[in-house]
Amino acid sequence: MDNSIASLASNLQGAVSDVQARLQTTHTQIADGKRPLTTQESSVVARLSAQATSQSAVQTSITNANNIISVTQTGLSSATSILTQMKDIATQVANSLYNSTDKTSLTNSFTKLNTALTKIAASTGINGSFLLSSSNTLSILSGSDGVNNQTTAVRGFDLAALQATLNLNTVSFADSTVDTTSTSTVTGTDSVYAQQTISLNAMSPGDSYQIGDLKFTAAASLTGTQVAAIFASKMASNTNPSSSLGSFGGDVFSGDYTGTSSGNVLTLIGTSYGEMTPASVTQTISGGTAASTVMTLIDSIMAKISATQASMTAATTNLNTAQENSTALAASSQKLVDGIQNIDLTALQADLQKLSVQQSLDFQVVSQLNSAASSLLSIFR
Repeated sequence: MDNSIASLASNLQGAVSDVQARLQTTHTQIADGKRPLTTQESSVVARLSAQATSQSAVQTSITNANNIISVTQTGLSSATSILTQMKDIATQVANSLYNSTDKTSLTNSFTKLNTALTKIAASTGINGSFLLSSSNTLSILSGSDGVNNQTTAVRGFDLAALQATLNLNTVSFADSTVDTTSTSTVTGTDSVYAQQTISLNAMSPGDSYQIGDLKFTAAASLTGTQVAAIFASKMASNTNPSSSLGSFGGDVFSGDYTGTSSGNVLTLIGTSYGEMTPASVTQTISGGTAASTVMTLIDSIMAKISATQASMTAATTNLNTAQENSTALAASSQKLVDGIQNIDLTALQADLQKLSVQQSLDFQVVSQLNSAASSLLSIFR
């Protein structure tokens, strides 16, 4: 009888300890909101958690990049506006709407606009990222699985360098003159005709050449050979060129010599023996020539800006898609983690109630056994 009671008490004590341990575990899970995981589950949770956490860096990177691109796009739009004004000035000069003094004034206005363009290139950026003043490429963290990262590159547009390359920093619309009087002469004597050899340059519309008192203004682009032939015909026979090529100012060429041409070389030959005073030769390059060139250069820059804007717009679209994917990945990863490690509160509360009842019953039985053992022992007193 003693052994039976002792054995039963021992077994019951073990059951009580088990219930108490389970109660403690259940309380702990409810307090933590997490359940114990197996080694395999812990590995999966660690991987998914890293994947979810890494999306924060991805989203921050994309947000920062979009801000930089947005500022750069604004800078490009401002640059386009300024370039449009610069082209308008060049167009007015090219159309010969202004005199030399006005062209000088327009050159100053053009230079100020070009300076403003330089400032835009130097100041458009965020946190040290200036995509208009260098050819830097913006590298953006656009994806991650917690281990491997994916990057997206957005190429910069070096506006300042392009300005320098196209010589926009040194443009002048003022008319300029070049003294091209040849030093190649043959001094006339009593038996030798005097000669003066002049090498003529090509001309653009609006350019002019003055040889002595004879001035020719080009209406079309002419080669040096054409210019020499036009002057030779005028000097030799007072023949004027087609008005589509240009026109002479003044009357018949005056001087005791005539002209011949070979290629772009015009040779003045005395009409009688003896010395001849060399004719002065001045080429005037019209500001309109520079203006036409500038218009083409500005069109080139604006085309590059347009292409860059389109590229950045596409990049923004791709980055926004990447950010949406990152947000979705973070949410799905966290949901999987929660599904693995989070407790079922309703089930645990039901278990807790059952265990509490079981513990109460166990205590009652233990109490009864203790009373029975006490009564039995009293017989031997």
